[in-house]
Amino acid sequence: MPFADRYSYRPAEIYRNVIQAAARHANQKEAPGLRKFAPPKRVDDGGGTAIVITEEIVVRILESHLFIADLTFEDPGVVLEAGVAMVTVD
Repeated sequence: MPFADRYSYRPAEIYRNVIQAAARHANQKEAPGLRKFAPPKRVDDGGGTAIVITEEIVVRILESHLFIADLTFEDPGVVLEAGVAMVTVD
């Protein structure tokens, strides 16, 4: 998802209140053999910034088990990242 707010779209709020909340909620379920989700991560978690697609972003995509792309405004970087994720599907 884009890092910057655009119009009334607030990606940080969606990330925190929807994506991270969904992972927390899913991890509260108890069932035999059910694996927990790792906490969702964005490359800017912890104060970093990413204006360009870096090697770190590509590596995190390649290592992820689940990839969620927010293509709301067709941000070119997000579209490229989604393409990287699609290529890596087994």
